[in-house]
Amino acid sequence: MKPPIALNSSHAPRGFLIGNVFINQDEHGRYRLNDLHIASGAPQSKKPGKWMQNQEAIDLIAVMSKCGNRHLEQNQSLVVIHGGSQQGTYAIDKIMIAYATWISPEFFNQVIDTYLAAKTVQPHGMIPIETYYRQQERLDEVQTKYIAMLEQQPTARETSAAHKWTPEEDRQAIECRLQGLSYGQIGKRLNRTGDAVRHRFERALKTEMAGMAVNTASPAASVNADEVWC
Repeated sequence: MKPPIALNSSHAPRGFLIGNVFINQDEHGRYRLNDLHIASGAPQSKKPGKWMQNQEAIDLIAVMSKCGNRHLEQNQSLVVIHGGSQQGTYAIDKIMIAYATWISPEFFNQVIDTYLAAKTVQPHGMIPIETYYRQQERLDEVQTKYIAMLEQQPTARETSAAHKWTPEEDRQAIECRLQGLSYGQIGKRLNRTGDAVRHRFERALKTEMAGMAVNTASPAASVNADEVWC
């Protein structure tokens, strides 16, 4: 993920998130169009500089620039900063939305929905960038813990297999028991816990399992069926 640009100063940078890209604002509330381009995943031909060569863009910027005192930096509808950590093209929201429309109708829809939602949640401005970082760090921390927890848990298939015994496993368990192996030793052979083996012996029908033991045990192993379940 491209990290948000720290735009200076005592004025905390603000903006909103599209996907996993933070759309920065400068201290006068203009949005960094370069961040929108990155968020869109569009080719180089859709960069802000290319759009600004479009006649419709030129006309729109000219109309927006007529508002307010154009000689004051904070009233300029679009500024381009060359070089430095703050480099990029910054524009007011109307121009930002027009640029998103030019990239693609789908991206415009994503931008306008996200922008309006962010304005609804933060009517007096977007979230400060340091708040975004804290939220992102907290999200990453929770996500890491959640993934670790999932990795420690058996999958649904493993859980199902752990509760379902096959006839072959029953046969092996009984043969091992006839040989005097403990539940724990049997469990290691069957890749199960000793408790699982013990529960299987306790819950299985004795007559069915005893019959299987008689059929699979060697003639020399003349053992009373009840002794198998000790």
